[in-house]
Amino acid sequence: FPGQNLRISLPCIQFIYWALIHVENCAGQQKSGLSSTLRRLGEELYRAKTVRFSELEKSPSEIVPSSPSKLDKSKDGIYFRSQNLHVRLLSSLIILKTLSQVDLLAHVFDVLRNDLKSDIAKELFLYYQATPVVLQYLKPVNKTFMGSAMDIFLQMSTDSPFQQPFLETCSTETWFRTIAMVLRAPSQDSKLLEKLSIILQKLSKFRCNRKYFEVYTIVGIIQELLRGCPTDQAFLALNLKSILFNLTSGAAQ
Repeated sequence: FPGQNLRISLPCIQFIYWALIHVENCAGQQKSGLSSTLRRLGEELYRAKTVRFSELEKSPSEIVPSSPSKLDKSKDGIYFRSQNLHVRLLSSLIILKTLSQVDLLAHVFDVLRNDLKSDIAKELFLYYQATPVVLQYLKPVNKTFMGSAMDIFLQMSTDSPFQQPFLETCSTETWFRTIAMVLRAPSQDSKLLEKLSIILQKLSKFRCNRKYFEVYTIVGIIQELLRGCPTDQAFLALNLKSILFNLTSGAAQ
């Protein structure tokens, strides 16, 4: 890995990211044969340390041991731990695509969610077409990270110059298919449903999305949720009613 030189490190991880996207779009067996390589890649980005090559060129007798404090400081600050938002965000996305270790992924989601408070980060998220990267963690099979993935989507859907482009990335068959799986899950988190209802309420304003609500029978699921909605979940009920209204009115975009 090329260390802290941004002119080298950024193009390097950009190449890695788009290569991963390409591999995913090809035959499935290609990626399965790279599992150990991909895992090593994610680990390197997460735990990457800088190396002082000038010291490697010295003979063992010439190397003066550094104090622990100086050594730790010199070894941090690249890729996922970079101070550069662009490098850090892109490294986060690659890690989400390559690792499965729960504690590491939880940390990555926390960092990504915090970064996405910035409009610059939102723009980068869209540039790297990251919605599908996060969407895989919203599936019920990844129950541990469903809340984290939903928080990312909720952050992206807040009022900003990038709200509309983000909602357009959610206006796909894949996104609505995943949402239907979430809504049909046997055990449902009320907070997760509430956050999801906020995004669905915004998506229901797009006329082009009506077909997805119908094809995946999301309308029927929402009606059922509304009938069984407890009295202490008034906000959820309000959003569900708004979704149904948008889908049946002529006010959609």
